[in-house]
Amino acid sequence: LFQFLPVGEAACYDIGQQIEKKCPHSRIEAGIIAAADSHHPVFAFFTQWDQCRGLYPAGFGAEQEFEFAFTQATATRAILVQVNLECIHFRIICTEVFYILSGIPGNVLHFLPGAGAVIGAAAVADPRVAGVAFTGSMATAQRINRSLAGRDGPIAVLIAETGGQNTMIVDSSALPEQVVKDVVQSAFNSAGQRCSALRVLCLQEEIAPRVIELLAGYMAELTIGDPALLSTDIGPVIDKDAQRMLNDHIDKISELGKVVARSEIPAGLGDGSYVTPLAVEIPAIDVLEKEVFGPVLHIVRYKAAELDQMIAAINRTGFGLTLGVHSRIDGAARHIARVANVGNVYVNRNMVGAVVGVQPFGGCGLSGTGPKAGGPFYLHRFASEKTITINTAAVGGNASLLSLETD
Repeated sequence: LFQFLPVGEAACYDIGQQIEKKCPHSRIEAGIIAAADSHHPVFAFFTQWDQCRGLYPAGFGAEQEFEFAFTQATATRAILVQVNLECIHFRIICTEVFYILSGIPGNVLHFLPGAGAVIGAAAVADPRVAGVAFTGSMATAQRINRSLAGRDGPIAVLIAETGGQNTMIVDSSALPEQVVKDVVQSAFNSAGQRCSALRVLCLQEEIAPRVIELLAGYMAELTIGDPALLSTDIGPVIDKDAQRMLNDHIDKISELGKVVARSEIPAGLGDGSYVTPLAVEIPAIDVLEKEVFGPVLHIVRYKAAELDQMIAAINRTGFGLTLGVHSRIDGAARHIARVANVGNVYVNRNMVGAVVGVQPFGGCGLSGTGPKAGGPFYLHRFASEKTITINTAAVGGNASLLSLETD
């Protein structure tokens, strides 16, 4: 279904040679650059030698990925597309479909699978890379930023979208049944492995018992299993390393807090990287040292008079990607949205599944640089602004002619 597109620019080949020396699994054939490493995720690049190129934002759905690629194709001459090796076959299909439907010339779109630590480092360090658009962890974004800053030559552009300690604030006016439905979708869809997924549920103490009761009942009905089956609600996490990290966190947080609900993994499911969805009540959001990227929901109670303190605690995390609000008091919802330092606020709905062209997506602080993907300023970040000023009179022109009105 997919064949690697020939790389037209010599710079692609140069980078490929560097990769080949560092990665034993690399190969370069007839202008094709490819590198595979089953133990590391892949970075992807949108590249153009005199404008902008970048690491491919692979944390979004296919529709958003097509928009990323089309946006950068509009602003640049050449694109290198990155994928995670764990989902490489799906990305190959998406890349091929995009190539066919968009009409982009064959020497523009390039598919480059391989180890991010090898390919990413080589491309980012290359002085011909004028910019990077990246989606992933904050730690990786900081490494990219340091690498770009340490190069000689023009200052490179960095567009980064990272994770978040995403919260949902629920006051006593909210409808518990709607809250629980949106909480389960936000926290556990895609096994919680979305950058926008809900991590911390903040419940006003008057509504907390009813919401927790309904949540426990809902989680008891969730089916964990093969994501290819329509009967499955929650599939595995990305790999064994993620499974191990999440299980370690579950063991620690279960001792610190109070487990209020936990789904069951069916017997005989196999040795896939499944993680049991968990809801655990903790004393405060401050006990979480970092984002937990998986199906773990932390619950914090707050008093009505302490709403602003709750928002301040959320802001202190430094993250600012998504925030959910459930309230039937319009003034309260608007106040929370105004005070919280986040990029995307969702009121009385789930917090995942931003729609391309309708809900521009992106965070601030530790959650990203902006501009928002799918927003009106995204394309502009890939271009250089130029202003031309002409003194017409200085070269003998008649300036009065320029002011004449037409009938």
